[in-house]
Amino acid sequence: MTITINADGYTGIELFAEYTGTNTEPGIVHLIPLDSCEDAITAYLPSTERRSRLDLAINPNAQYTLKYDNLRLGFGYLTGGKDLINRGIRIITTDTRSSGNRPNAHFEPAQHWMNDPNGLCRFQGRYHLFYQFNPYGWQWDDMHWGHAISKDLIHWMDLPIALLPQPEISRSEELTGGAFSGSALTTDRNGHIVPGDEADIIRIYLTRHWARLGHPESVVETQTTAISTDGLTFSPETTVIERPSEETGLDFRDPKIDTTLFDGTTIKGTPAIVVATNMPSTCAPELGAPGTTPRPLDDNYWFGTAPFSNPQQESADFSRTPALALFRATDTNLNKASWEYAGPLLFETGLSESYTYECPDIFTLDESAVAVGSLMHLHDDSGRFQPIRWYTGTLETASVQHSPKLNVNHTGWCDFGSCYYAVQSFRDRHCAADGTLINRRIAIGWLCDWYGVRIERDDYANGAMGLPRELHVVDGRLISYPVEEIYELLLGDEIHLTPTPDSRMTEYSSPCNHDLDAHAVIPSHAYYADIRPDPGTSFETTLVSGQRRQPDGTVANASLHVSSDGSAVHLTTIGLPTDSFNYTSKTNRINRIEVFYDHGITEVFVNNGEDVGSILFDCDEFDSPDFATDFTLRGFSGSLVLRKLRSAR
Repeated sequence: MTITINADGYTGIELFAEYTGTNTEPGIVHLIPLDSCEDAITAYLPSTERRSRLDLAINPNAQYTLKYDNLRLGFGYLTGGKDLINRGIRIITTDTRSSGNRPNAHFEPAQHWMNDPNGLCRFQGRYHLFYQFNPYGWQWDDMHWGHAISKDLIHWMDLPIALLPQPEISRSEELTGGAFSGSALTTDRNGHIVPGDEADIIRIYLTRHWARLGHPESVVETQTTAISTDGLTFSPETTVIERPSEETGLDFRDPKIDTTLFDGTTIKGTPAIVVATNMPSTCAPELGAPGTTPRPLDDNYWFGTAPFSNPQQESADFSRTPALALFRATDTNLNKASWEYAGPLLFETGLSESYTYECPDIFTLDESAVAVGSLMHLHDDSGRFQPIRWYTGTLETASVQHSPKLNVNHTGWCDFGSCYYAVQSFRDRHCAADGTLINRRIAIGWLCDWYGVRIERDDYANGAMGLPRELHVVDGRLISYPVEEIYELLLGDEIHLTPTPDSRMTEYSSPCNHDLDAHAVIPSHAYYADIRPDPGTSFETTLVSGQRRQPDGTVANASLHVSSDGSAVHLTTIGLPTDSFNYTSKTNRINRIEVFYDHGITEVFVNNGEDVGSILFDCDEFDSPDFATDFTLRGFSGSLVLRKLRSAR
């Protein structure tokens, strides 16, 4: 294959290459300059290397033809040169995000697999989003940290891949792992924690995972740290936290650092890290004591390793319980701090059939201590797989100096839909352009595809990030709603509804006091709906529809629906793998429903953030330039505003 490249001021090329030869000859990359006065550049991938990042220095003023043999390029881009932090990389492999057929209000990589958000922070006027990334293909594989930045949380720019798997993992087909999830704080040059716009350093904490494929007992997970002074590259990592005891599960990952957990205690400001794990159930306090959780009463729950597992199909291991392992810094100066184990902050005693926590979070917000954890291998009646549970309450202050426990007063779910996982929050403190002091907590989650809704396409990505949500605690409930930048930058012109031929109305006007049936064809395939139904009324919508090839080879109608019975919101599908599920909000009245629909991604905010549901859609025509969305409304009374959703590309 041949790629033509204009260096255009960039000074390097990074290629993520996979060996495809016969083990007798190396993989070869040739950069041939179009100017015969320039020297050709050659790089080799030895047959003993399975995968590797190849770094090639180039003349910033030259043009090249790139050719390669005995290898496959998974991902490649131009990098280096002046002002890279403002210019970003230029991808030279497939990138179709600027087309009209892909999500353009939600962040996703150019192609391939993406999962958890990592290292969220604001640093020197820019928001940094790192993420779990496989630059080689559609499915999960050995993990890298991808990287993007934004000045407004909406328009994201790609930066070089920040972290790589351990060399032996990239080399061997028998090993798996890499740079797993983690978090970040910003400090001054001396190590003192400061708001990002005053900072000189991003300090990250992450899990390094190592295992032999097919041997779960071989897993080794350690927590490391590294720093960046330029927001682009990181220092060598050092290990800071290991499993504190044999009782701690081999699953011991996803460190989340925060400085607010101990607010309201005698050690306010002490940095804390929580790590997701599981521990023997005998280590848990007595049910109802601080450090335990109640069982939800509104659904049935069960253990299952696969998204479609049925109750009683598999047996949970009740001898172990998910736990959040807490570590406390010995110094508020992160350059000097070591990390002392403070014991388990919380046991998931209410849902102990879960296998383990993943991607935890801890913080204090609106004078409430908050913990969050994704529950691995848990199912519920609505169809959710691996939902995210939140807990609010207080720290048990009697033991705060030694082994703090979270006293849970309220608990609930971060999302009632099918595809929200690994949410991470960060504290955003800065001064806005008009002088307003901003102090808010923002969360971003991964929009995953447990059920195989997405249709694999070579030029698409398998994974996207949810819209940034602002968090608050109201009457003990953790609520989340879109950050204000979404309304300022993404909402476009109003879209007019037309009553359907059998409607009782001939022209739509808002508010509507009749059972309205109406629709709107939306060529942009992205829109926002602000729906305010009359109290206690029910209605149905079709958000999008199309044709989809089924597993048996037939083609059937496919559609995505939002409906309300006056007390709850329901997300349902037809013609998709999620058809047997009814994702239902945990509400008892409905006064407002906000729908953000973006090329197959839907996020539904209920009652100004009282609950949120996310769900995916895909059909065979998605990548057709002629495909348009037909939004349909049935039996509606109330007010509705429909607007275009602008592109962030």
